[in-house]
Amino acid sequence: MDPLVKQLRELLAEQTEPYQRKMKAKHSRLKKRVIGHGGQKAGSPYSEKPSMKRSKSAPPIGEHMNEGIFDKLKKSIGVAPQGSDRYNQIGNTNIYVGEQPIMGSKFMMGVVDRFDKVYLVAEETIKQLTPQELETQKGKVISCPTHDTSTPTKDQLQNMEQIAQSIANEPDNAFILVACKAGMNRSAAIAARALVLKEGITAVQDDQQKKK
Repeated sequence: MDPLVKQLRELLAEQTEPYQRKMKAKHSRLKKRVIGHGGQKAGSPYSEKPSMKRSKSAPPIGEHMNEGIFDKLKKSIGVAPQGSDRYNQIGNTNIYVGEQPIMGSKFMMGVVDRFDKVYLVAEETIKQLTPQELETQKGKVISCPTHDTSTPTKDQLQNMEQIAQSIANEPDNAFILVACKAGMNRSAAIAARALVLKEGITAVQDDQQKKK
């Protein structure tokens, strides 16, 4: 791997590590303890009380940027989404599987924002969402309704094959989430098929050998 790319990977990943999130969470409380408990009333030249929010003058790299340079860097060098028990990476690929990123009838934006594309493959999951909610993520969230069955019909298998082909055709540096209701059956089967289409059966066998 190119040394510069490796350094950028480490630098970008550092900004979302648990320590950084922890520091950001308690920043306002610590700032208030340092400058927010004085007894002096506001007056000239300090006519306004200081903000207890984190300053924007010197944030961690990329925090002040709008979507653009920072996001392009993440995509170009492949900074993976933060892992969790809900969303599992398939081998060393950029394909993840998991349960529906939905709370009630709304998208869980903390999850959806981690990925470049989200394939919703459970029919019952898609029915939870209103057309308006789906429209908010048009182009990013792909609705691909499939039935949950242990004995799929030929038509259902063909539908799953088409979804897998779409996923396999996504760019190699795009992070993809394949989500069904529980993240166990349909999403895993479709993701596995997409991986075979994308990398071939040899790559899958090699990955299984490494795990052994």
